[in-house]
Amino acid sequence: MEDPIRNVHDRRPFHFPAPSLNHSAVTASPTVLACLACAGGRPGMSARGPWWRRWLHYLAFLPEPSRRVGLTGRRTLLLARRVFLALLLLPTLSAGFAAPAAAQSPSTVPMVSITGGPSVTEGADATFTLTASPAPSADITVNVNVADSGSFAVHGQTGPRAVTVGMNGTGSLTVATVNDGVDDWSGAITATVQAGDGYTVSSPSLAAVAVLNDGVQLPDLTVYLAQDPNLDLSKITEGNEIFFEVVPSWPTNHPLPVALKTTQTGDFIAEKFLYAYLHEMDSIANWVFYVLIDNDDIDEPDGSVTAISEYGNGRTSNSVTVPIIDDDPTVVSLARAGSGAVGTGGKVAFTVTLGRALVAGETIDVPLAISGAGVSVNGYTLSVTGGTGATLWGTGVLTPVLRFSGAGARAATLELVPAVGSTAGQYTIALGPDGTGANGFDRAGLGTNVGGGADPSTTQNGFDVQVASATQATKLVTPQATEPVTPRVNLSSGAGGTEGETVEFTLVVTPPPPPLEVTLMVGQNGDYVGSAALGRRTVTVPTSGSVTVTVPTVDDGADEPDGTVTATLEAGSGYTLGALGTLAVDVADNDGLPLLSFAEQRVDVVEGATTDAVLTVNLNEKSYKPVTFDYTLSGKATAGEDYESPQSRSVSIPPGSTSADLVFKIKDDPRHESLEPIIVTLIDPMNALAPAPGNSAVVLIASDDGPPVLSVEASSVQEPPPGYARYMPFALTLAPASGYEVVVDVADTKTGTATSASSCPGNCVGTRDYVTGRSRVRFAPGETYKVVNFGVRGDAVDEEDETIVVRLSAASRQVTFADGTLSGTRWSQEVAGTIEDDDERGIEVTPAALALAEPDGAGSYEVALTSQPTHVVAIDLSSSDPAVATVSPARLTFTPGSWDKPQAVTVTVVDDDNAGGARTATISHAVTAGTSDYGAVTVPDVTVTVSGGEAAPSVVSTQVADPVTVSLSAEQSAIAEANGKTKFRIALSRTLGAGEVVKVPFTITGGKWKRDWHVKFQDAHNGPGVERTRSGRKSAVRFTKGGRVATLVLVARPNEDTEARTISISFGTGKRAPRSTGVAGGLALVDKPIAVAIIDDDWGIPAVTVAAGGAVTEGGDATFTLRADPAPIADLAVTVGVTQIGTVADTVTLGPRTVTIPAGATEGAFTVATTDDGTDGPGGAVTATVVKKAGYTLGETTAA
Repeated sequence: MEDPIRNVHDRRPFHFPAPSLNHSAVTASPTVLACLACAGGRPGMSARGPWWRRWLHYLAFLPEPSRRVGLTGRRTLLLARRVFLALLLLPTLSAGFAAPAAAQSPSTVPMVSITGGPSVTEGADATFTLTASPAPSADITVNVNVADSGSFAVHGQTGPRAVTVGMNGTGSLTVATVNDGVDDWSGAITATVQAGDGYTVSSPSLAAVAVLNDGVQLPDLTVYLAQDPNLDLSKITEGNEIFFEVVPSWPTNHPLPVALKTTQTGDFIAEKFLYAYLHEMDSIANWVFYVLIDNDDIDEPDGSVTAISEYGNGRTSNSVTVPIIDDDPTVVSLARAGSGAVGTGGKVAFTVTLGRALVAGETIDVPLAISGAGVSVNGYTLSVTGGTGATLWGTGVLTPVLRFSGAGARAATLELVPAVGSTAGQYTIALGPDGTGANGFDRAGLGTNVGGGADPSTTQNGFDVQVASATQATKLVTPQATEPVTPRVNLSSGAGGTEGETVEFTLVVTPPPPPLEVTLMVGQNGDYVGSAALGRRTVTVPTSGSVTVTVPTVDDGADEPDGTVTATLEAGSGYTLGALGTLAVDVADNDGLPLLSFAEQRVDVVEGATTDAVLTVNLNEKSYKPVTFDYTLSGKATAGEDYESPQSRSVSIPPGSTSADLVFKIKDDPRHESLEPIIVTLIDPMNALAPAPGNSAVVLIASDDGPPVLSVEASSVQEPPPGYARYMPFALTLAPASGYEVVVDVADTKTGTATSASSCPGNCVGTRDYVTGRSRVRFAPGETYKVVNFGVRGDAVDEEDETIVVRLSAASRQVTFADGTLSGTRWSQEVAGTIEDDDERGIEVTPAALALAEPDGAGSYEVALTSQPTHVVAIDLSSSDPAVATVSPARLTFTPGSWDKPQAVTVTVVDDDNAGGARTATISHAVTAGTSDYGAVTVPDVTVTVSGGEAAPSVVSTQVADPVTVSLSAEQSAIAEANGKTKFRIALSRTLGAGEVVKVPFTITGGKWKRDWHVKFQDAHNGPGVERTRSGRKSAVRFTKGGRVATLVLVARPNEDTEARTISISFGTGKRAPRSTGVAGGLALVDKPIAVAIIDDDWGIPAVTVAAGGAVTEGGDATFTLRADPAPIADLAVTVGVTQIGTVADTVTLGPRTVTIPAGATEGAFTVATTDDGTDGPGGAVTATVVKKAGYTLGETTAA
């Protein structure tokens, strides 16, 4: 039996032959067979029940599949067959084998059978009962194998199980199932009794319990023609393919079993394309399959092919019917019914025969041709004397037409009668020629409507007959005695045939003599006549004047060209030779062309195997002609990727040989994938035939790779500003790509420290940190990267970094988790993403000092919070010397709703009525935060200076101090990927004094923190008064008394991609800018970001060499060229040291210098100016040496 083979888009339909009870692998009791034959018992059901029961019937009688290693598809089919067989037969088995057993003797070994309990819903227990007959005298242990046709059994419940059957003769088996919370198709748990000690296995030995899933709604299916738009569907002929497409009304999330049934009228498609196809539709694509129309070279009536799909519980789609037109011509032959010459008025009978009988509605017009010297339209009559559906028209011309029409029309007998007195001579009665020419079989105006048209026979297409006049007849009968006539001998006609038949020659003597011996030579062209029948022979002509000479041919069983047998009259005594002395008749080879077919229609191989896949093409018999054929390749497997096909698509089998091999070298790939078929079809044979189904074979390539590995990259994102949101990505990577679809479920566990919301209303302001959700990620075959995003919401609260924990899960048959946990048949893994808080608690006072004057001077300053408090924050204010200055109000209150509005504080001078020097007071701030997060925050004091005496100015001093400038710089503009580093500095224009504080937040962009780079801050690189207060993409440093320069180190991390990255560092974090406290002149930013390129080392770090130009005369420029290999992907700064021999260059041109090689370029040039000293002296030289720095390596030539 032919195994199921994939067809189009890797889904070749399964083929199930008609049921047969003769397979050696199937046995059944009479009760079982009776059940299989019983009617369904409901209207609309066939004799074998609904479609699913008929399909199970087909499946039940499949022979055992091959157990070759690696053929997982066959093992799956075997398991499915056993499960469905059990479901089909359980009621009958229970009835057929439930009869009570006869009394057993104590020594009888118990016979153990098994039955299944009722169907269950997933999550419930499937139960089975084992029965021993007779009951054992002591407990026995029975071996049972449990299998799962879906993914329902709890891990560890399948496989071999031991069940105890007690002395009461029964034992029970329970299999736990799991409710996975996912809609899928129902399945079954099967249990099979295995052989063991102390018992024998009885029927039924297999039982199944159906496991049902909750409410899977099925789509409607529609069958369409998926055909080439250039192909006329009303004229589909033999040798073409019909493509049908099954389309669901909506994509199904789970495999949908579909059975496809094809039927035909006529005999146009091979048996393997009939009956049912089984396919599991999924959400990836519609199901497209084809039916191949045989090109059988057999003339037959037109027909049709019909397809319909069946699925669910008795559901069917529409049916589609395609008409098929036979393209083989009907061969027409013409042969004489008698022999010998006739006289005028005599009758010449002949028959016209079609190659097959016509059916209703078919018509064939046969053009005839009557010719000969002197033959005219009025010189004869022609009529039909016998035959069904035969009529004659156009008898008034020498080219009449014989029409066959209607059911049963095939042969007609006609008579031609030369008119008395007409011209004597030779008549030729023949079929018209093939083609569209004059009187041709295909000319316009004929009514032939059969699919392949009609063609004249190449061997039996006409004959000649000699017609004698009445005068000649009289002379032949009563010759004048005085004028004796010597008989003249001619070969008047002949009849050829097929090898193995007898060919004939008619010899005519005129006038008829007494018995006359004539010498005849028989020869041949070809090898059809045996040696005994060849050569010279003597033929006796009777007094009738004619004799038929027969020559037997030999049926040799070998395919060979058609030939001829030739008869030649030789001179002899008593006669003379006429004009027709030589005649040849045709002999047709009847063996036909040999047949090409594959020795095996299926070859299995594992990818990467050292043994090639070989398909042998055989001839069913030797041929004496060279046989050639081409072949096509189709199927899911891809040439060049999965296999290497033979170089030539044209194959020859030499004369006398009977086979040729097609060799396929199988490649290995890392993908986990299904069986990949190479479908090989023989086409365009020469000197042979390649009929279906033997002209197709398949090489099935099995994957040797397990499921791919899924890795998840933990995510970290900066919290967005209040009122905004940004995505937190979780990157999923498969390695390598899979040949299957891989489905990964991603869900929020809500166990992280961040709080979640189910949506993000309004402008995303609220107490929730992110929007929760779940997602089903689908990797299509070949895809390796997917990203799942969670929406992170911004707030203004200074808090610890928070986490979002997601759980990923997937079926173990599809994927393996790199860092997950396997439970049963599913992998799971939890991954935490981090929300980096961007807020910093603090209370700012601006300005930090006031200069006021007596007697009633007043001034103010502002107090502001830097982040949103969790509760109300109160700040109590007091003056250290109320006799100098008072403060109002005494308390400031900030709420979570109004925290971002600075509040003003008024300081008023108290006049002491004394002229004199200045007085001071300090305004202190005490935080009363309660449960707020501001409880530990300190507030800077404000210093108030009061100038005394009436001579004091009445206005506040407006003298403005110089601002402190803040700048950014980096030592290097490019560093290597693997641990390359550079220092960068944040510098103030002066050292801070007591009470002065400068906070500098800065942002690092480009690449990914911790994956591509990180930043180090070391106390050894920084003096007092400098500290880092925040790290990550958004970082900050703080300067206090004694602080001036912060030194940090940017370090590149190694990775395996081939991407260069540029890291940018700039002031501010979007919401916070550098700020100061107690700095009278404030801050001024030299706001120029710095950029550092990370040179990818997976492409290779450039190696730099130097070459010198030609010699120069003093006063000229010495030229040098730097070369980088490979070209840098960013501007590359190369350090070069310039020295001299002698005194030829100005000292300002000597020493180190930086030369830039542009991104993408391989060269950079520079010059060194020399001096013309005007004195005669020895020459010298200028030397350039490449100095090793980060971002490049030294090449072979480092000095020139």
